[in-house]
Order: sequence, then structure tokens, then C-alpha cells
Amino acid sequence: MFISKNKITAAKVSSTIQLAIGSFFAFFWIVGIFAVIPEDHAKRKYGSSTESMIAIDLVMLAIAAIILFFGIRKKILISKAKKIANIFEGDTDGILPIQPTALLMGMNELKFMKLFDKCISKGFIINASLNNENGVCIVLTREGKHDPELVYIKCPGCGGTTALRKGYSGTCRFCGSPLENLKG
Repeated sequence: MFISKNKITAAKVSSTIQLAIGSFFAFFWIVGIFAVIPEDHAKRKYGSSTESMIAIDLVMLAIAAIILFFGIRKKILISKAKKIANIFEGDTDGILPIQPTALLMGMNELKFMKLFDKCISKGFIINASLNNENGVCIVLTREGKHDPELVYIKCPGCGGTTALRKGYSGTCRFCGSPLENLKG
């Protein structure tokens, strides 16, 4: 598992609350802007002009828009973290080069690394880290362990040896034959 269900659930709840509050107040202040308030009524009741009332409504609308912005941004980050975790689930050897992973996400390497770092810092992505030993790559780990457990499987088709994560199946890196990891 490469995604923290608790963190994702908490983020979903908070973003839903942000979107609900932001939508409510945005609607409220938009109605306030377009409401017909006679100028003399505003002067009598509030001691100010219609223009100042609209200015206050616009400021409050901007605050509601900021709340909406952060709620939407959090929802987008959650969906990208889930997409990253799905990519990781299909890996067989525990090491993912950045370039093809970024291409799968539809972005360049730098943008992907920033996204990956943000998902790690928010706690959405777990059991994965960046590694610079053999070029920049992502190393997937098992719960609480620092190195993925690899087993080496001999291909029945060509006799080549391929490293697979323990408990996973994959394909031979030499001939493409399916490999079943029976040692998991």
C-alpha cells in the first residue's frame, strides 16, 4: 500500500467542508452585491453608501473565493496522489525512474518531483522515497522497511534472471515472458 487512507479521508473531509463553506459564503456575498438596496435605506440603516456596501461584499467574496480555491486545490492533490499510488501498484521491482513516471502523470520531471514531494510531505503517499544513487528514481518500500524485498526469478523461457518485489508477478526483462513470483 502506497497511500495513507487516514490522511486521504481527513483531507477529503476538510476539503468538502472548505468547499461547502466557501460556496455558501460566495453565494451569500454575490446576492449581497446584486441585491437592490436603496441608497437612502442603506444610509439610514448602516450609515454608509451603497458603494461602500458593495466594496465590503466584494472583499468578503474574495475571502470566500480563497476558501474555495484551497478546497479545490486539496481535492486535486488527493486525486493526483491516488494516481501516483496506482502507478506504484503496477511496479514489480520497487524502483521507478522519474522520467517515465512523470510521463505517465502527464508532466515534466521537475513538476512531478515537486508534486511527489508535496504528496509525501502531506502524508498522502507512504512507503516511497526519492533516491539519487543511480539517477533520480523513486524507491518503493514495504511497510516500515527501508529496502524493498527483492527476489530473483529465473525465466522459464530464456533463462534470464529478473528481480521482482517479493509477492509480485511481472514479466521477464529479456524476453517479456510472464513471471510468477511463488516466493511471496
